[in-house]
Amino acid sequence: MSDLLLTIDESGAKGYSDQTERQPGEVGVMVGFVIPVEETPRVKSELKLVQEGFFASGKLHITDLNKEEQEQLRAGIFDYFQQTKIPWLFEAVYVQGFFENAESIKKRSETIRKERRSHIKVAHHPYKESLHSELFLGVFGKAVAFGTEVLKENKFQLQVLTDPVDKKILKMFEEEARKLLNVGLFIEPVKKPTLRIQVIRFSELS
Repeated sequence: MSDLLLTIDESGAKGYSDQTERQPGEVGVMVGFVIPVEETPRVKSELKLVQEGFFASGKLHITDLNKEEQEQLRAGIFDYFQQTKIPWLFEAVYVQGFFENAESIKKRSETIRKERRSHIKVAHHPYKESLHSELFLGVFGKAVAFGTEVLKENKFQLQVLTDPVDKKILKMFEEEARKLLNVGLFIEPVKKPTLRIQVIRFSELS
């Protein structure tokens, strides 16, 4: 069985489906890259060399650098990933589109409820979709597809590495991953191997 590591980070909006955009074209983005778990020490070491000339010590953010240094660091990181051909995955969602889609579903649901002829009461609890969760689901799903396509194996484990997030967000990610993998995924004793994806070990950067 092969082990893959998906490292993710998000930028921009990550609110809920009842929120409109704060400025035209506001978007939420999540990006990740996938490597074999055994390659982690090497990749981590090589990326550390790329940023060594910019950060003297400690864990700092790119925004702590001036604009010229930011561009130089970005160029160095992009060049590294191009040379190593490490696959990148991303999901981007417009805030306004996310809101309008949720409103459309909400209106259809309300119309259906009003047109019901049954006397049986049906509980109605409006639910707000999380943009953060939607972004994760998109990247995670692509990582699963990547593993099934590239590894050509009937079983693999996908580990997910994130920046520190609160427990509520981590639980939400886990639920989205399980929902995705539980759709049409089953294991039974058949002669032809059934696809098995062992997920997940979620962890945070220390």
